[in-house]
Amino acid sequence: MRLRRQTTLRCANAARVESVSTSDVKEYAIVDVGGMQQILVEGRFYTCNSLGVESGTKIKFERVLAVKREGELNVGKPYVEGATVDATVLEEFRGPKTIVYKMAPKKHTRKKTGHRQELTKFLVNSIDM
Repeated sequence: MRLRRQTTLRCANAARVESVSTSDVKEYAIVDVGGMQQILVEGRFYTCNSLGVESGTKIKFERVLAVKREGELNVGKPYVEGATVDATVLEEFRGPKTIVYKMAPKKHTRKKTGHRQELTKFLVNSIDM
């Protein structure tokens, strides 16, 4: 019995992950957003998996794992009590296409499908303690 080979190709203009150097920033929060942990800085915008809200909606993230403010780092167990991050949803959009190509060698079986992830872009308004 032969195993089928599955190959995943990524588009050349795949979404870029913006890295944040925490040594440059005086105030930031580490938040659980859309199933991922992100370092959020006030005044910047970020993308995450779809939150299912319309653009222009104000949202509040309450699952704050850590907050750095005025040189002091507060780490929660698991979340920091009373800490919230207020944000505004800028847009709902679809990410770049990922192509999945399956083939069985010597069997002339080929299948090509694609996937585009639903994403949300939001702007961080404030980090509150």
